[in-house]
This record gives sequence, C-alpha cells and structure tokens, in this order.
Amino acid sequence: MRLFICYTLMQLPGTALVVLFLYFTLETGWLSELSAALILCAWLLKDAVFYPLFRQAMRKGPVG
Repeated sequence: MRLFICYTLMQLPGTALVVLFLYFTLETGWLSELSAALILCAWLLKDAVFYPLFRQAMRKGPVG
C-alpha cells in the first residue's frame, strides 16, 4: 500500500495543474463542461493504466 500512496502523491502536482488549466478554459469558454470532464477522466485513467508499470519498476530486487 505504501507504493500506491507514493505513486498517488507523485501524480498530485500534475493533476492539480490539469484541473487549474481546465478551470481556466471553462471560465473563458474555450471548452464545454463535457470536454473538460472527458479530459480529466482521460488524465486520471492514464495514471491508473501506468500504475502497474510503475509498481513493477519499483519492485525490490537484485540490481545488475
């Protein structure tokens, strides 16, 4: 569980920037609510898809 928390904390800054960007685009009218929601879902899905690869890479084992 510790690795999952580490991965989640590493993803927070990027997710926060995406949320701020989407908020800005919604306020200026550049994106619709549906488009912003789809982009945010895709961003979160990307993190979920890459977690197993990260977990495997961070596995403790012999080096070299």
